Amino acid sequence: MPYSVRVNEQQRTITLVCWGDISVDEMMEYERRYWGGSEHEGFHHIIDLQVARLNFDLNDGLMLVTHATPTDPEAYRGARSAIVVGDEETEILTIMYRDARHTMCSPEIREVAVFHDIDEAKSWVDASQVVYEK
Repeated sequence: MPYSVRVNEQQRTITLVCWGDISVDEMMEYERRYWGGSEHEGFHHIIDLQVARLNFDLNDGLMLVTHATPTDPEAYRGARSAIVVGDEETEILTIMYRDARHTMCSPEIREVAVFHDIDEAKSWVDASQVVYEK
C-alpha cells in the first residue's frame, strides 16, 4: 500500500493518505500501529482514500471493524475518524464500515464519518474535543 502517515501530537490527530491498491491486511497493519495501544489512544484519524482503491470486500471490512474497537471503551470519548473517498465504490464500503463500527463502538467514543472533501473532513475533526476519562 503506497501511503504516508503524519502524526500531529499537539492536535492529537493522525492523517493517513493512501494511493494505489490497498489490501485488508495493509489496513489492519495501520490499525495495529496507530489505533491500538496507549500511545495514540483517543487520537482523531483522517484517512484520505481519494486516489486509492480498496481491494477487499464487505466481509474484510467487517473484520477491520472488529479489529479497531478500543481496548478500554471507557478511556475516552469524543474521538473522530474522517474517511475521505473519491469514488462511489469506496464510499459504499466505507459507509458500511461506519455503520458496523457504530454498532460495535458507540459514536460517543469514536464517531466515523465519510466525506468527499478533505477540508470538510478536517473541519469536522477539528470541531471535536476528546475527553479522557482516566
